[in-house]
Amino acid sequence: MSTPWTVRRATSPHALPLPAMPPLSERYRVAWLTRSGEIEECERAGPATPFFLHSFSALARGALLRTPEGIVAIEDAHPGMKIVTTRGTRTLRWIGSCTIRPDREGRTLYRLPADAMGLGRPAPDLMLGPGARLVTLVEGCHAERARARALVPVADLVDGQSVLAIRPLSAIACYQLGFAEHETLDVNGMEVESLHPETAMAGANDALRRLYMSMFPHKAGVEDFGPPALHRIAAPSTYGPSV
Repeated sequence: MSTPWTVRRATSPHALPLPAMPPLSERYRVAWLTRSGEIEECERAGPATPFFLHSFSALARGALLRTPEGIVAIEDAHPGMKIVTTRGTRTLRWIGSCTIRPDREGRTLYRLPADAMGLGRPAPDLMLGPGARLVTLVEGCHAERARARALVPVADLVDGQSVLAIRPLSAIACYQLGFAEHETLDVNGMEVESLHPETAMAGANDALRRLYMSMFPHKAGVEDFGPPALHRIAAPSTYGPSV
């Protein structure tokens, strides 16, 4: 039986004050499904603040998605494609990506070796970006149960064995997926979340909010993302194994 992880509480990066408009130092690529069913693409400049970067950097190139037709690498996914999620088959409506470069501070990737969480979990090795969250058993986040499923940032699960923090040796593309609602899905045998900003823009001014929402043309506003599929942990204390 896995021993629960104990993690020191830290201040959420989303709680830190933001400047009026941070430098637009990152390039973000987006593709989305229009109301008429067409695919449109664009590339936009944005700041390297966590709530921007994390919305585009959950899954590294090579991550494997389940579709009704079989396994597809994330770099081959496109809006309009059917993806198998925990709640059933859903239409992919948005895909965003950015490039993680080794010469930038704070650009950590996370490697889960094959079978690190059990047989086939993951299979094969899984590389996650700084914006990834994994479905994990968490103690104390549900009033009626000792443990409950919740979404935990991968950075808080690093233990040097089953989850390894690494600095990339070369530039690597990272991605995030968006559906009509917040979803969790199987990627290389691990359950991860899709795009959801939740409280990411707390404290941001109107200009920064407009810039952020311009990255998601398939959404009318923040409220259009709907509620999170599971409770999301920002400053966790004790975790059980990923489920």
